[in-house]
Amino acid sequence: MVCGRIGGVVHMLISVVTFLIQAAGGGLSISDNLKTAQAGGNIFLAGIAAQMASFVLFSILWAMFAIRA
Repeated sequence: MVCGRIGGVVHMLISVVTFLIQAAGGGLSISDNLKTAQAGGNIFLAGIAAQMASFVLFSILWAMFAIRA
């Protein structure tokens, strides 16, 4: 099992990285070039999906910790 402190730090780092991915996708999505704007939208959605996966994994680990404690 992952140590609570390490798990929290990893979750926060992943949240920051996924936020930056979303910001990059949002920035690209306002481009005048249609292909770049579409790519930006896809990058933004990938960032949201990665953040959701991270949150679900963290929630599962938290629940396992709570049940064992």
